Amino acid sequence: MSTFNSNTADFAGKWSFSTPDNSLLISLSSVSPGTALVAATGDHYKPAANQQFNLYGDVKSGFVLQAPNWLYIYFNNGYQATKSRGDAACSVFAVQTAGPGTVCIVETSGGADYYVVVDSSNNLNRIIKQGTAPANAQFNQNKVTDGIADIRKQKSTLANPLTGVYLAGQDLTNIAFMATDVSYANLAHTRLDNTSNFNGATASSTIFDQANMQNWVANGLVFKNCSFVNANMSFVKMASSKLVSCTLNKVNFANAILQDADFTSASMVNSSFYNAKVNGATFKSAILINADLSGAIGVEAIISIESAILIAADVSGHDLTKVLINEDTNFMNATLDNCNFTGRNLTNVVFARASMQKVKLDRAILNGAQMAFADLFSASVTGAVSMIGANLSNANLAGAQFPGAQLGAKQILFQLPLSDGAILDKSQIPADLKVDLKLSDQATVSVIQPGLMWQVTDISKVYQVNNTGTNLLVQVVSATSNAAILSNAYMFQTNFQQANLYAVEMSGVHWYGSGASALSADLGIANLSNSFLANMNFEQSLMQGASLDYATLIGTIFDGANLNPTESMKPTSFAFASMQSTSFNGASNLNYANLTNAAISLKNGVPLFTIASTFSTTLNSGIVSALLLATFNDMAYSLINTAKITVLIKGSNWTIRNMDALDATQTGYGTFYLELINQENGMVFIQVYGASPLLILNSDGKGGQIQIPLSFGPSAITRKQMNDSTTCPSGMKLYYLSDYLSYEELMTPALPPKPPTCLDCWG
Repeated sequence: MSTFNSNTADFAGKWSFSTPDNSLLISLSSVSPGTALVAATGDHYKPAANQQFNLYGDVKSGFVLQAPNWLYIYFNNGYQATKSRGDAACSVFAVQTAGPGTVCIVETSGGADYYVVVDSSNNLNRIIKQGTAPANAQFNQNKVTDGIADIRKQKSTLANPLTGVYLAGQDLTNIAFMATDVSYANLAHTRLDNTSNFNGATASSTIFDQANMQNWVANGLVFKNCSFVNANMSFVKMASSKLVSCTLNKVNFANAILQDADFTSASMVNSSFYNAKVNGATFKSAILINADLSGAIGVEAIISIESAILIAADVSGHDLTKVLINEDTNFMNATLDNCNFTGRNLTNVVFARASMQKVKLDRAILNGAQMAFADLFSASVTGAVSMIGANLSNANLAGAQFPGAQLGAKQILFQLPLSDGAILDKSQIPADLKVDLKLSDQATVSVIQPGLMWQVTDISKVYQVNNTGTNLLVQVVSATSNAAILSNAYMFQTNFQQANLYAVEMSGVHWYGSGASALSADLGIANLSNSFLANMNFEQSLMQGASLDYATLIGTIFDGANLNPTESMKPTSFAFASMQSTSFNGASNLNYANLTNAAISLKNGVPLFTIASTFSTTLNSGIVSALLLATFNDMAYSLINTAKITVLIKGSNWTIRNMDALDATQTGYGTFYLELINQENGMVFIQVYGASPLLILNSDGKGGQIQIPLSFGPSAITRKQMNDSTTCPSGMKLYYLSDYLSYEELMTPALPPKPPTCLDCWG
């Protein structure tokens, strides 16, 4: 026994030991801390759970005992169960014949043999072995469960308990575990298959880590708090099983049958479900971090992923329209490409950094949804989806469709039938609208976009009516609804036609492309500062009080847009914006607008600054003098060494070609147009314009950049579209236009705005 190795000792049965009269049984004390071994009353043939001990080794030649707290026994002024398997301090025992029908338990320790005895206090103790075993050292023994060798021979546990038993590394195939309690047992690294029948078994806190369970059959089995870390569960049959609060991290569920299984609160980190059947399964509150459900079968019929954590999980390609989801479901970093969430209530659900390419969110509710950094490329978000308070900052919305989406701080009051649109188009108020809003006889209708958008004004109250395609939404500005955030979103070809973007935070967005549209959208008091909006279409949009400061608006269309100030007279602002070729045709106007330092292109280009008329001589000579170079540098518009002057009209008009054919990274105006101005007040100076082309960099699709010469023409804006209160690029009101202050001077920014350097520099 001195060479006994408890680490390699096999399970030799579950045993109980009683005094010869069967009145007392060796028991694990119930008195705190519950680690002492005592003698307590009990039934020798039906021992209680705390009177059954797992034996490892050989009954006659040497074994260690595992107490019902699943710790191992050693001597320390009495026998205690506090040691782990393999601990050298564990007591090593042997059973020897003591008398007729009785045995004694002998411990060998330190070269001496001891009888295990029940002392006068009914504690389990020991005495030196001398002569015949005394009465208090004699016991009756009862085998509750056979050892692994006998179980393997009879191919069955005979439904006897294996609670807490250490069977790690054993081959458990061809054994029937039917109706067996394997709670707290250690089955790590075991081999189980379809011949390991667990029908009706019980498993709580059982360890199956790294077990090879391929083809295992456990249909309907109830597991609780069990651990299956790194187990191979491919082809397992666990239909209707309950695995509540189990740990199933890094499990291979390939081809498993998990129909109607309950994984509530289970941890399934890094687990794979390729070809696994999960229809009817429940994953409520499950932790599915980095789990791969993309190849699973029946995901559309999963009962619930409410409160589940699916961070970095792959659920791509599945229909989730009937799966229960709540606001605590977390899809952060998840792959949800081509998923279908049509009609789902996804209020406050986290989709941050998720890949959601071509996802369907039609008619969904996304109020408060967290979608920062999400990739919504070509997503379909149609049907007037409500996204009040949603966060889409830094999201990729390229090609996404948001027609009629409700992101702004406006409250939806009710819906009207589409037939009311024809009445509104006649600037008449439908009877049902008048009743529902309790409108006075003074109420009027303004047709913003025929058939699509109308504004109803009743004295001081203003309502908006939008055609969503299925009904008419009646809205009003709300002080309780927080607008969505789209800061720095990438919106190439993104469609927000007729969308409610009132007060939405859109600073830094890159919104452009032939398919990009804000047609008839409501962008009142929206923040679009620092945005790239070249060639965008804002036709018929409501933009009262919107901020477009520092925005790139080259070729942007505002035809028919409402750019008036808000009711509180907050002006629409274009400060420092690049507005070359910007169009304001139609009914749009810039009354009260703020154009401070904006780059507005006139017929000769963008007026940038003026220089002294004495430069005429130098310009007429075609020589770029050192003084001319220094003057341009002082105005932050540097001339290259090879800049070339062309005299258009000697003494009055010149161009400077400022393009370096050898520098593919050059940006800015490729040409400067210079004109001698003689004002009626006697002032003479040379006006410098930034002229076409504008050199801009763009991605070459290979990780590098290419230079694009972007042509532009005059901004389509006239004096008639401004009023005396419009703040011009010079910072002065148009009111000051006179014989002594020209239109060109008013349009010349006090601080020349730097033109954009890249066409698509998002990210």
